[in-house]
This record gives sequence, C-alpha cells and structure tokens, in this order.
Amino acid sequence: MKIGDIAFDDRKMHLRIEMSEAEHCRTNEHPHLPDTLFDILPAIRNHRCDNEEALSFEAEAQDTEIPHLFEHLVIELQVQVNGGSLSGETSWDWTRDPHGWFHVSVDYDNRELALGAVWLAMRIINAIDDRRPDSIDMDTEIARLRGIALVPERRRGTALARALVADGGAVAR
Repeated sequence: MKIGDIAFDDRKMHLRIEMSEAEHCRTNEHPHLPDTLFDILPAIRNHRCDNEEALSFEAEAQDTEIPHLFEHLVIELQVQVNGGSLSGETSWDWTRDPHGWFHVSVDYDNRELALGAVWLAMRIINAIDDRRPDSIDMDTEIARLRGIALVPERRRGTALARALVADGGAVAR
C-alpha cells in the first residue's frame, strides 16, 4: 500500500491509495489487521460506519478494503489528539482508474496534524501487517502528533518535517 497523491480543500484531505496487484486489498485476507488495530486503539472499534449492510465498524472491519480501515485510522489518530468528530469516505472506480487505486477523503481541522496522522497510519498498518505492532509506541506517537498540532500555524510545516525525519519519514513501502 502506498500513497499516490494527497490534496487538500477547505477542511477535507483527499488521498489516492495504491494497492499493488500482488497485494490483497481486503482485511479478510489479513485478519490480524483489524484485530490488532482494535487492541492498539480500542476507541476505533466504536466508530460509526455507513455501509450497505448497516454493520458496526467493528463487524465491517473484518471484511473491508484495507484503505477503508486506513481511513478510519487516520480519523482516529486526529481525534486522539484534538477530540471532536471527523468523517471520511473510501471509494474506487476501476473502470476509470487502475485496479487497486482507492480514493480516501478525510475531514481535518489542522493540515499538519492530518499529514502526521496519514504518515503514522501507514506505519501502523505496515507494522501490523508485518506482525511487528510492538514497534510502534502509541503513547510516543500520539505525543508527537500533539506536538505538531500545538505548533503555531506559521511554523507547522517545519515542525512536521522535523517529526517525520526524527522517525525515518517513510510512508510507502
């Protein structure tokens, strides 16, 4: 999974997530992803999710697209820092886009916090998928995001860059 594009409008961040042909795109093929994610961030299991079967997010997460799980993770990481209520949407159209491309839109209040949440969400998904969830210290990571959120607006880009460099900065595999 990698991020193809990120764009912002007034209060929504738009991402193109690219899953390679070799990757399996659904959580039912990676059942450890949602289960471990619920262990790491228990509040995410209570997210509201609009889906065709009217399932809870906890039930939906057992068999959904990995970018959909990623959407909820980006939302939860922002909420862990700033509180409040955010929403998102995951969609795809493989008649228009290459197979494996997903479009994820997520609300945000702080652009740098949103970017930091995307970066951390990628690290979390990769660590869980590689069965290394202990490589992520959530308390430290949430504190890092809080630090980014508290930086005055005129200096935010620099603070985000420093935080990313401090931990390697890679968001794609």
